Amino acid sequence: SNVTDSKEIPQSSSVESGKKLFCLVGALHCQTKMSTDSTYDTLLLLNAYGWSVFYSGCRVKGVKCSEKATRMRSTFGAWMSDASQQDDGRYWLAQHFSGDSHLLDIRKFYQGCGHVVYKKSLYFHNGGTNRLIKFDLNTWTSSTLIMANSRYRNLTYLFHNSKTYFKFAVDENGLWVIFATDADDDIMVAKLHPDSFSVESVINTHYPTTKAGNAFIVCGVLYFTDDKDSRVTYGFDLTTESPQDASFNLRPASGILSMLSYYPNKKLLYMWDNSTMDFRHMSMKCC
Repeated sequence: SNVTDSKEIPQSSSVESGKKLFCLVGALHCQTKMSTDSTYDTLLLLNAYGWSVFYSGCRVKGVKCSEKATRMRSTFGAWMSDASQQDDGRYWLAQHFSGDSHLLDIRKFYQGCGHVVYKKSLYFHNGGTNRLIKFDLNTWTSSTLIMANSRYRNLTYLFHNSKTYFKFAVDENGLWVIFATDADDDIMVAKLHPDSFSVESVINTHYPTTKAGNAFIVCGVLYFTDDKDSRVTYGFDLTTESPQDASFNLRPASGILSMLSYYPNKKLLYMWDNSTMDFRHMSMKCC
């Protein structure tokens, strides 16, 4: 194999999602074989909905539900397209405990549901370690970024609902990673340089992990959901490093929201909500 740094981390009790496989989903159509051996032909009519995007500024004032969603068997998972470009018809699907179709062996155990695809590379947390991985989808080579003084094991999650220690995010300003320190309960945000895969800056939000269900970044503002992932209840401006008013409904308070990611190229929130691949339209207001 030409994949560099491919030594695998042994499976342990701290690596809850010890799968190594990502599913490359074809344009608009995914044939997914579940653990029961039943096969589902799922039409991902994502480009056929006629998305109406209410974008006129840099603050989120609310979201609008999608018209349709795709039911999956896995409670936890993430679905992704390349957040750096317009839709090229490819989607990546990471399911906990199952995976099928065009399998991509990333040679690592991934942890959580905070993955992202950006500029033709897959970014994810190497489970059981404090290492972040950039996997080039063209060359199948990987780079490693060590996040010192961060939580990464023993169930000390950043986001407990999604069993996630590191959450990658993309907005109009580029690539970020959200994480928690091992010294206290503060949530941190690091701005990443995607080409060199290095940290440009680190910001302390002083917001506790105990209050946050999940988070996403839009136009340099970090938005936190409550501990049930039903509402966005807090905003933090990463430019001024100051709190911002944010309060709007996201979803019902029942079930598990395992993935929540903003896509600036589409002005959409991707979600894995109660075993369903779904999305939300963004409603924005001028700054």
